Amino acid sequence: MAAARPKPPAFPTTAELRTIQLATFACSRENGAEACSLARSLADPLMDNPLLPSFCKDTVWSIVQQAEPAATNSFRRRDELDRAGELLLRRCQRPTAATTRKQETAPRRPPAAGGGAGSGGPAGAGGS
Repeated sequence: MAAARPKPPAFPTTAELRTIQLATFACSRENGAEACSLARSLADPLMDNPLLPSFCKDTVWSIVQQAEPAATNSFRRRDELDRAGELLLRRCQRPTAATTRKQETAPRRPPAAGGGAGSGGPAGAGGS
């Protein structure tokens, strides 16, 4: 018998990301062990997905680390969890063809001419 091949990694679906987002918001709002445990357990597998970019994993890491019940549910704690939940969809969705094409065709700015650090303006514009 042949061994079953592991399923190749895939980008999470929008529905999966939305489920993690809602669990993160619930942890932020309720500050309970069950809600926070759910948010952590849903987000944690994304850390091992090789297709996800580092800025997505930074957001996921924030959720995994911050989704813990706190003695006081401070505004700062809620705000940090809510921010991570909001960024999750934007940072972790599969890039669309339109997004990739837009990045490839965006004009690149040439490097600044002759400007060393502290040049302060165009050459020959001295005040002497």
